[in-house]
Amino acid sequence: MFIKFSIQNVIKYVILQLCDILKNLLKFKKLYIKIKLVIYRNIVINILDFKNLYYINYTKEDLIMENASKALLIAGAILIVILLIGIGMLIYSRSTGVVDIAAGSMNAQEIQAFNSQFTPYEGSQRGSSVRALVSAVIANNNTYPDKKVIFAGTDDASVMSTISANLNSAATYSVEFTGYSKGLINTITLKDASGSAITASNSNNGGQNGEQE
Repeated sequence: MFIKFSIQNVIKYVILQLCDILKNLLKFKKLYIKIKLVIYRNIVINILDFKNLYYINYTKEDLIMENASKALLIAGAILIVILLIGIGMLIYSRSTGVVDIAAGSMNAQEIQAFNSQFTPYEGSQRGSSVRALVSAVIANNNTYPDKKVIFAGTDDASVMSTISANLNSAATYSVEFTGYSKGLINTITLKDASGSAITASNSNNGGQNGEQE
């Protein structure tokens, strides 16, 4: 009985020791798992921190590049607007000068040649000469509509013809050049012997008011 009891005690003791060993092993395994989890956690945190830092830096650089691109676009838009305004002003100045472009490009000799159509009739003229002047004015206005000449208050050919028909061929009238545009004669005033200007409204009296010789 004594030996059997002793063997049982030994077996029990061994079993208890094995249990303690297993228990310690399990504790160590749990500790190892915890350490491993902590290490993994730290690694993941470091990776995330680095990623966030890289993202922040990338965002700042991206914002700088984006602002620079916007500044270049704005500068380019301003230059385009200035260019368009300049082109618009050039087109406008040319369009407003179309009417007078021929006169504006004429030199002194050309201006003198243009005026020479009318200068021979300046001053005191008989009615027949004034009629020749009216014909010259009508011809000029038909040929150069951009350089029309106003005669006796009108540039209408039919009205000028009426005034001419009412003139007394034998009477004397006064022809005056009272308006110029860039050196070109553009207004001719006709006066009767009394010094009154003859217009379409009083041309019926032109023959009567002209000075008879």
